Amino acid sequence: MKRVPVDLAMVADALTHSSPDYSNFLDIETGEVILVEHNILHLIEELFGHDRLPEQDEPPDMGFVIEEKQLPQWQEKSLQDAYRIEMHIGGRIIRIPAGEPGHSWDDMAEFIETVQNSHLADRLRDAIDGRGAFSRFRRVVYDHPETAKEWNAFRETRQQERAIEWLESEGISVAEKKES
Repeated sequence: MKRVPVDLAMVADALTHSSPDYSNFLDIETGEVILVEHNILHLIEELFGHDRLPEQDEPPDMGFVIEEKQLPQWQEKSLQDAYRIEMHIGGRIIRIPAGEPGHSWDDMAEFIETVQNSHLADRLRDAIDGRGAFSRFRRVVYDHPETAKEWNAFRETRQQERAIEWLESEGISVAEKKES
């Protein structure tokens, strides 16, 4: 297995949160998690394409793209990240898959089994039944500050376990655990 210095919390967050508007990637050399909007990725593909990418590690100056496409200056870093992704996808850069929504519900159900107060556990079981389960669960759990702390720690642990599992499935082990 390749040892990579990843920020486990960032990988866990990327696996947990997904959007139709962006994707997350991992640089397996540096451990950096890169978030890029799909429209920026498509723009880089349109401008450079796989066949037209110059062989270089550093992205070219994106000033011309910003001017030509009349993009805001703050998008230059996103363009450079998208270029790096396009250059190295499948090599040193891999896509972090979107998380499965069922994991969050499973985490809530498993957490409820750890709650010592039987009345509160019953309320939480009722909360996760049916549509709107996540918001009802949050309302009940956050009305109890100590339980909320326990829930946050439980959820973070589960997310990090899934991140480690995914990294290992990619042949990566965590070289050092950086705190975010």
